[in-house]
Amino acid sequence: MSAWQEPCCPLGYSHATGNPLEIGVIHDTIYQTQGLIESSQQIQTAEVVYNAGVGVELLGNAPAIESVTGRGRNIWDLQVYKDQIFLGYGSTTQNTGPTALYAYHTIEDTLGKVCTLGTEAIERFRVFNDTLFVPNADPKPGDLLKFSYVVDGICTDVSSSHLLAHVRDMYFHQGKYYLVGNSRCPRQYDPACSGLITLTGPSWTHENSHLTDLLNQASPYTNNRWNWFFGILAIDSALVFPNAMFTERYNPNLVIEDNLFYHLEGDSLLWSALEVPEQRLKHQHFYPAKPAVAGTGDTLGLLTSLRVTEHLTLADKTLYTLRSYSIFSELYQSAYNNSKGLLIKDSLRSDALLVTLPDTQAIGEDLLLLNGEAYVLANRKLTPDQFEVYVYKSEDPSANSGSWTEVLRFTYTNMARSFAFHQGFFYFGMGSNHGDDLLDAGQLIKVDTR
Repeated sequence: MSAWQEPCCPLGYSHATGNPLEIGVIHDTIYQTQGLIESSQQIQTAEVVYNAGVGVELLGNAPAIESVTGRGRNIWDLQVYKDQIFLGYGSTTQNTGPTALYAYHTIEDTLGKVCTLGTEAIERFRVFNDTLFVPNADPKPGDLLKFSYVVDGICTDVSSSHLLAHVRDMYFHQGKYYLVGNSRCPRQYDPACSGLITLTGPSWTHENSHLTDLLNQASPYTNNRWNWFFGILAIDSALVFPNAMFTERYNPNLVIEDNLFYHLEGDSLLWSALEVPEQRLKHQHFYPAKPAVAGTGDTLGLLTSLRVTEHLTLADKTLYTLRSYSIFSELYQSAYNNSKGLLIKDSLRSDALLVTLPDTQAIGEDLLLLNGEAYVLANRKLTPDQFEVYVYKSEDPSANSGSWTEVLRFTYTNMARSFAFHQGFFYFGMGSNHGDDLLDAGQLIKVDTR
């Protein structure tokens, strides 16, 4: 992560003009990331065999063009926005920024730079109110830059004096933008150190007392991971904010039990640790974690947090993909954004299930909602330099492999970390997990399904 430095940009700084810009009136319409529906297109089921050179087109490797190396070459997210495919890449653990924002223009058939953002990595995009947002996962330089947005090809930075240093996700809900991440002082339960804040545009005033009022009720106990976040999940009518205690394994001997989740229901922010047992959100409600056994490698699972990367709701089911992260030095590099699969749940307090796909060894990576069907991107590692990349779909998804139908597959030297669909074409952002060879990570691929 970046060292503490003075900020570079005033609130609402325009990269194009150097002047403040306003985003305009906030509407209640919300466009979920990767949830824009291509209703005019019918996706044909087809097998694409890359080795035969059929149907796969390589569009370019933006991270390689920018001389990014290592895990920063992953295309963490792809986002369709106004006939362009925007690419998210970089690394907050390797500090690969500043990061050039690239987009593939589908009409002009060109891959080009839009602007350069003061961030170590673009880990995700969000689209709200017909505007593309880029949460700033690790500002460079300084800590005041919270996110950027793109309107008509102009990138604008939004800064705030709040100490929230890394914005890992943002969400528009009931007229406010909810931002989550971590400050430099997560163990201090002071509003200035909160890992969850709200901003109201276009003036971008912040409010930050929601979380600390709850955390102070745990006194005399403190835990910096209670105040550290990586993602947001919308389910039923609630927003769920998992903290860094949402891990691969769980500790059955916690003094403060069920301390992993906060959830916003109506105007009230609730912490499961303070609720009556039958109302609490528990570990198994979001991941089928096993308890860690002392003296074994299981304890590393207690140090590996799970982060929600994408989610959607269909047929009264919530699906979401997970990746890993660790704030501990021994896992800081190796646990960064590794694939942890696709989960499904029926309701806020139902148990989560790992989804089994038709290729039972394929691991779910990304999600799209298209034409009233859920599409999932999945990968199976065949050899160190060969992956089978799948797209499956379902109009009534479940954890059972029988509910999913294969749309396409191809083999490639790398796994696909993200995908998007626009005007009859799938786009894939290639990458790697820790321990995989770099090879062609960062490549953008187009597959014709017409």
